Amino acid sequence: MKKYINILLIIMMCFSFSACKSKEDTLVDGLIENMSLEKKIAQMMVICLDNQWYVSTKEYEPFTVMTPQVANLLRDCGFGGIIFWHRNLQTSKQSMKLISDINEANASGDNVPLLLSVDEEGGGVNRVYYSTFMPGNMALAANGSTDDIYDCASIIADEMKDIGLNTDFAPVVDVNSNPANPVIGIRSFSDISSEVSRLCVPFIKGLSDNKVISTLKHFPGHGDTDTDSHTGLPLVNKTYEQIANNELLPFKAGIEAGADMVMSAHIQFPKIDSSRYLAKDGSLVYLPATLSRTIITEILRQDMGFDGVVITDALTMDAILDYFDIKDVAKLAIEAGVDMLLNPVNSDVSVNKYVKDLKDYITMIADMVRNGEISETRIDESVRRILKMKYRKGLFDKPVERQYDVGSLEHHQRELEITKNAVTIVKNDNDVLPLKSRDKTLFLVPYNSQYNSVDYALDKLIEEGVIKANQNIGIHSYEEDYTQTHFNERIVPLLKDLRKLVLVSSMYDHSDLDSAQFRMMDMIVDYCKQKRIDTVLISSQLPYDLARFDTDGALACYYATGMPEKPLDYTKDVRSYGPNLVAAIMSLYDTTEAKGKLPVNIPELLYANGRYVYLYRLRYERGFSINN
Repeated sequence: MKKYINILLIIMMCFSFSACKSKEDTLVDGLIENMSLEKKIAQMMVICLDNQWYVSTKEYEPFTVMTPQVANLLRDCGFGGIIFWHRNLQTSKQSMKLISDINEANASGDNVPLLLSVDEEGGGVNRVYYSTFMPGNMALAANGSTDDIYDCASIIADEMKDIGLNTDFAPVVDVNSNPANPVIGIRSFSDISSEVSRLCVPFIKGLSDNKVISTLKHFPGHGDTDTDSHTGLPLVNKTYEQIANNELLPFKAGIEAGADMVMSAHIQFPKIDSSRYLAKDGSLVYLPATLSRTIITEILRQDMGFDGVVITDALTMDAILDYFDIKDVAKLAIEAGVDMLLNPVNSDVSVNKYVKDLKDYITMIADMVRNGEISETRIDESVRRILKMKYRKGLFDKPVERQYDVGSLEHHQRELEITKNAVTIVKNDNDVLPLKSRDKTLFLVPYNSQYNSVDYALDKLIEEGVIKANQNIGIHSYEEDYTQTHFNERIVPLLKDLRKLVLVSSMYDHSDLDSAQFRMMDMIVDYCKQKRIDTVLISSQLPYDLARFDTDGALACYYATGMPEKPLDYTKDVRSYGPNLVAAIMSLYDTTEAKGKLPVNIPELLYANGRYVYLYRLRYERGFSINN
């Protein structure tokens, strides 16, 4: 890969004239002085190289191999960074080659190193599909060990660095105070701000100690919304005082712990900033946090003292795209105090159009600067923060050889150990747990990948001598067929002479409480009561469905994704899998391993007007577990 020779020459020249300056200031000042306005603006952009329509075939394909158009774009523009999606990173060999080619193309234009970023939160949000997923924030909070959280983040960072990534858009520090939240859920540690504050710190340190840039998101808090900003524009009717005593506390803790970046949320807070904007549809909307100087500069910068890099959430999300003009978004965000613009233009177009749109975007902002609509001093402030962060995190350092251990057996073993301590038992009537191998037992799961998880867990229990290999344990997947016919013809025959039934539920948002899957489970639980079959519920995603079913035993594991295939060889790429259901199954036979405590309150449910609704009273209180 071509070295950044010209950049180093600039640094050496600056040293001769700036003996009193720090090395960092000398580097940054020299770079800014030699950057054109257009390259400074590009430095404020993190672009997406996602699916693109290839002109030659007109087919929708993922960007996995460098193309001449993209290589020239990176060379010419000098962007601040790139965000990758799982479609871009398909195998380890392919990923490392793509990232190497991206770095080479960028360096060929004498540009500064790129932020190479992903959303690698652990649990439900991961982009490297052959990495060690880890159990996710809510499971880590159920575990409660800061040492385990540090190890989790360290493994994530270590594997990112192995393939050449340097920036993680994590951790999520939203306080999930609204059970009906459609987008945060298990991505949050807890519904109590002090726990989120405590647990985000070791995650940040685990990333930082491995030289991966960390990002607190989504400022000033996405946990109390009932709208997903990917598909709409949420509004939170809270005062500054209210969020200062709740939502902002984890951000304060993360900033004090040394978080490098903060990501803004596309959420309206009218009691904090009442500024209005005439939207595309003719309505008046409040400025969301991303575009609010009150929230970004006055609260985050001045009141909370954050002088790191502020990055927007993706500007192609519906909360922005459906309401705001693209030029206004750029101007308002920069004036608000934002440093980096994530996904500023739509990438779901042909390569040629995408290249043109990105260059036009840079020209658009440059014209606003030259016309006096945006101050170049304001641009320089952001570029200085970005370059200082890149310097401090070692992006200008010579790359070091690394030992490749992405998705290794050692990492997966540690992952399972951490996850076992997160499994939370909240009900055990008549000592239905632990299960006995001699009892005829059936596992019912909604998805085939979860079938593989149960099978894998049982194999491990047999290997460890916890259960014996026999014909008493069965597994059945609904295959997403939740009909009365399936129940009558496929499930009822499986329940004959059964002693124990384990049901796995997967609740992704509050609408699932009334889903066909859950109605099928109602039929099964009712039938088992009539036949005196003991039932155990495993809540495998959002734990709020613990209040939904009246089973003899109940436990939560906080992440539903199973195994696409059972892993056999950990010396090469392994299709990533969620460890949570495996840990839960193993805990059924050895309840001493289930040490987790509920990280969120579980409200009681009421069935009214044909649907389930949350009540204010609690079914299970935060922290409660059978093993307390």
